[in-house]
Amino acid sequence: MSLRDRRLLADYKKMVETFSTAGNIKIQSYTGDPPDRYIIEFLVKSPVLLPNGTVSYKNSHTAEVYLTNTYPRQGPQCRMLSPVFHPNIAPHAICIGDH
Repeated sequence: MSLRDRRLLADYKKMVETFSTAGNIKIQSYTGDPPDRYIIEFLVKSPVLLPNGTVSYKNSHTAEVYLTNTYPRQGPQCRMLSPVFHPNIAPHAICIGDH
């Protein structure tokens, strides 16, 4: 097993362990062996900008996290699959801070 695969497997195990007790974050699906792409569900109330310009609220949001071939040297690619109104979230990417 390559170093990258060992890191991906360790990250997968840590996510499963952490999210199993979180209650409000769930791994909906993943692909790869070991996994390098995840669909994550966040069960939190967040604002959503509607097409007419008004704001509503949704209690569930999904995001895609992709750990590219350059991971962990470079950060993951993250994007929301469901709409959310937040200054650090664009349609094509999520600002994840230290990467």
